[in-house]
Amino acid sequence: MDKTPAALWPMVLSVRIFGLNSWSILVPQALMGMAAVGVPYATVRRRFPVRAALLAGTVMALTPVAVLMFRFDNPDALLVLLLTLAAYCLVRAQEKVRVLHGRAGPAGRRARGHGRGPADLTPATTPATAA
Repeated sequence: MDKTPAALWPMVLSVRIFGLNSWSILVPQALMGMAAVGVPYATVRRRFPVRAALLAGTVMALTPVAVLMFRFDNPDALLVLLLTLAAYCLVRAQEKVRVLHGRAGPAGRRARGHGRGPADLTPATTPATAA
């Protein structure tokens, strides 16, 4: 199996609570889909106006792959939710780094040996922070 067993855990909990039926299997998928739509909204809303955040949530909700993925028993639903949460955490970390660098001033940055700002988080996030 190429998917993590964590994708099955929400369904297992739902079956234990509600019993084994199609509804109890699909409810966790639907909830993960709703959360995966809300997270891009919250992520974009931190930096841009409400219209842009609504557009981000709408695009996520109406993407054909997402619509199909969240309607059926698919382990990729948890993957999409976790990836959108990772993007949200990246935006939050960038905000904190900007605040810390802003308070330190130029002398504080030189004392630490760098001054690139949010790109210091990790090399993997450098392309995301260059924009």
